[in-house]
Amino acid sequence: MRNRVFSYINYVDGSADPITNSDITTTEVDRWINDRYLEDLFPEYASLHPEYYSAEAVIDNYAATGTVAAGSTSSTLVASTAIFTSNMVDGIAYNSTDDETRKITAYTNTTTVTVDSAIDDDWDGDTIYIFTGLFTYADTYLVHKPIWVGVKWTSSDLDFTRCDPLKDEDLYNSSRGRTADTLFSQAYPVYTFQTESVSSVPTSTIKIRPFDWTTNIEDSVYLKYVKKPAELTNTTDVPRIPLGGHKGIVFGATADALMKLEKFDQANQYEAKFIEAKQRLMKIRPSERPVRTIDFMKNTLPFTRRSV
Repeated sequence: MRNRVFSYINYVDGSADPITNSDITTTEVDRWINDRYLEDLFPEYASLHPEYYSAEAVIDNYAATGTVAAGSTSSTLVASTAIFTSNMVDGIAYNSTDDETRKITAYTNTTTVTVDSAIDDDWDGDTIYIFTGLFTYADTYLVHKPIWVGVKWTSSDLDFTRCDPLKDEDLYNSSRGRTADTLFSQAYPVYTFQTESVSSVPTSTIKIRPFDWTTNIEDSVYLKYVKKPAELTNTTDVPRIPLGGHKGIVFGATADALMKLEKFDQANQYEAKFIEAKQRLMKIRPSERPVRTIDFMKNTLPFTRRSV
C-alpha cells in the first residue's frame, strides 16, 4: 500500500521503489494510510457490521490482590506490595481470610489507603482483594465499542447477568439528588464505557455498578465488544476490512500526500475516488466477496463466495 501511494504521486525510481526525500517520507505515508484505515473506514464499517470485528473476553471481578502488612493500624490499610491506585477510592477491600469488607475512603500511595472503619492489627498477614467495578482488558486500548457486558455475582452462578449500558450523564441526571448507588442492583446492573487514567495512560474501561461482591470470583465479568484493528506497521500487514475496500485506503492516503505537495486539483480527484470506494465498501457484507460471473454455454452464472 505504501508503494502504491508513492507510485500515484510519482515518487518512484526505475525499479518502482519509493523515492523518499524531505517532501514526503515513508513515516508520513504510513500515518496517512493508518488514518484513512482506522479513523475513516473502520468506524463507519464497524457501525454497519459490528459482528465483523467482534471479540470476547472474561476477567476476574477484583482489581488487585495482595497481603496486608504488619504496619496497618486503626483505619490505615497497608499492603506488603504495591497494589493500590488512586482509582480505588470508594472501592471495597475484601479480606478473604476473615470474610470482612471495608470501603476505601482515601488514597495515600501504592501500598497505603484509608478505610471507613478500624482494622487495627486484625488484618495483618491476611489476603485481600480490591473491588472497584472498573475493568480493563489485555487489549483494552483496542476496545472500540462494547456489545454485551455480563457479570456473575457468586461462584455458583451458571450464567452471566446482563448489564444495561448507561451514559455517565444519564446516570447522574436521573439521580436527582439521590445517591447514584440506589438506581441499580445485582438484579439490574448497569455499565458505562469511559476513559480512565491507568498508570498515567488514558485507557478505555468498563465501569460496572453495583460492584458489591462478597467474594473474589475468577472469570466473573464477560465482555463482547467491537475490536479496533491494530495499526498497519509492516509491509505484509493486511487491513481488516473486506476485499474491495483496500484500494480506498490507498486513494485516501494519496490525497493526503498530494495535499501536502499543494497539488490540490489532483488531491481532490483522489479524495473523490476515496469517497466512492468508501461508499462501495459500505455495501459489502462481511461474509461476501464481490460477485463474479462465468460465461458458459451463453449463460451467465453468478457466483458469490461466502465465509463458513
